[in-house]
Amino acid sequence: MFDARHGNDKSGGGLAFGLITIGVVSALFVGVLFFPSITGEGKAPVPGLAEEQADPSLLAAFEDTPTQAYLTKLQRTFPSVANDLQRDVNKARSRGADNVELGVLVMQAGYAEIEDSFERLARADVRYFNELLDLGIDGLTELSRSGAPYCKGSDLITLASLSEQQLYAAAFDRVGHGAGLYNFGLEFNGIVLDAIHDARANPRNYGPLTPDDQRAVQTLMLGLVTDPQIMKLMTLEGSSRAEMDRAMEQVNFCDLGVTILRKIDALPQDTKGRLWSEVMSQAARGGIERQMRQLSRF
Repeated sequence: MFDARHGNDKSGGGLAFGLITIGVVSALFVGVLFFPSITGEGKAPVPGLAEEQADPSLLAAFEDTPTQAYLTKLQRTFPSVANDLQRDVNKARSRGADNVELGVLVMQAGYAEIEDSFERLARADVRYFNELLDLGIDGLTELSRSGAPYCKGSDLITLASLSEQQLYAAAFDRVGHGAGLYNFGLEFNGIVLDAIHDARANPRNYGPLTPDDQRAVQTLMLGLVTDPQIMKLMTLEGSSRAEMDRAMEQVNFCDLGVTILRKIDALPQDTKGRLWSEVMSQAARGGIERQMRQLSRF
């Protein structure tokens, strides 16, 4: 299996671990790249994590509770980032920026610091991984039911064809303040900030993945490969771009994500803890893009 501590083994277990890790990393860092903030309304606060308050002047820039909650956590976890965000928000408001643009500034704030915290995240309580899985399942299920375009393979193909400037404009439409994915993003990265805060205060040591972990993940993957949408994607290697696009257009990636995340969530709790720690540790050593390229070779 692919494990920086124990070397590479091109066995079926390695394939299983590589694919499931791609799924976990993808699910997490879609959130990190596009969504940041706090536990939203309707969620019970984690004891001891919601006691500090952000700068009132920064909170006053936004009237909605989810954004204010995120800013409080951002201030607690990365104070300098919150200070920089205050400056950027003031500048944007002075030139007439609307709430959509301000929301994008909020969601971009702290990305580099979160990326630098992967190793710390490897020592966070596994309950945060469970919360991310639950949020992903609920959020993707709701998106799929809503008929929003984000789930469609055709939508992803369109995004992939955009220039950087066009992609940024599309981000405004999708994740800016008040847009469809905004509150989900706030909640997703709020859990990540909670995990960083927790790992600072009470770091855990999960140890390396065990043979039982590998068998559990392999069993999970054997169950996944029979899914029609996954089988369709697995047959695309070597296809032309046009063939790949046609196949991807038919895939509902929200439904696919729910299938994968539910199976990950059903893993034994100890296995999930070690898997979470492994993914974060490897990401810290190689960076997400490099890690994804390495795993895709299996």
